[in-house]
Amino acid sequence: MVRTLSLSRSRLSSVFVFLVAFALAGALPAQASEEMRITEPTSFRAEQLGATSYPGPNLELRWEPPVMRGSDPPQVVAYRVYKDGRLLAITTPRERVTRVSLLTQGTRYRFSVTAVTGVGEGEAASISVIAQMPPSMPLKLQAVPADGSVTLSWLPPVNSGGTPIAGY
Repeated sequence: MVRTLSLSRSRLSSVFVFLVAFALAGALPAQASEEMRITEPTSFRAEQLGATSYPGPNLELRWEPPVMRGSDPPQVVAYRVYKDGRLLAITTPRERVTRVSLLTQGTRYRFSVTAVTGVGEGEAASISVIAQMPPSMPLKLQAVPADGSVTLSWLPPVNSGGTPIAGY
């Protein structure tokens, strides 16, 4: 017969010692089982994941270690990076950055990162971004000298990089 024990969320990350005994006549006293640590996977807070564009359109994803719960939390053994729900990369605990290239300009992508411990994969921190390129250079730059000054004029770039030009 299989017996189960359910624990509330507040009891996770505690240490339990279980006893196993036989109900046979003349059996020796029950012996304590090995120590068993019951924990939940780690989780991220969403604000710990950020994306920075760099020319391409490419992105660099960065994140901070997760907030660990309990008095003796499990150690992170890897991070998993997902793009639109598909595994993109696995990094070591010290590598908390991934570069993503060959994105399609103007396309929205959803990136997620999870921490992996000996207990399993934690909750994902996610961010949604639109791939953008920097604008191309302004056209037909002209300089007209005046008395003690110069006036510059130019035409807007052919490619705005996917967003309106906010200034020069």
